[in-house]
Amino acid sequence: MQVENLVSTIGKELDTDMHASVVAYNKAEKAGTTSKEQKVAVKANRQAMAYLALALKPMELLCLLTHAVTTEWPECGAWKVMKQLQDIYQPNDVQSIAEQRFMLGSIKMGAD
Repeated sequence: MQVENLVSTIGKELDTDMHASVVAYNKAEKAGTTSKEQKVAVKANRQAMAYLALALKPMELLCLLTHAVTTEWPECGAWKVMKQLQDIYQPNDVQSIAEQRFMLGSIKMGAD
């Protein structure tokens, strides 16, 4: 179950069980109206962020964590960091594909 929660946390968008902001979550938590799914989603997001902080070693990648922080969620969303990582390491645009093909095409074989 914990793995499923982490997978939904690092998906392509905000987990549907997450509140819109940490303020809304805290208000619901104090009022006692937070559902079990919402608590699990917030906990999974915090765990995913901790795992990402441990896994991202170069400072450039650690900066992705700070760039994903918003006023709504100061803890940020793990899905935002994963989206940034995919944009960097798995580009899905025509220009990147063309650049890769050009670089492959410019490789020359032979003896120097």
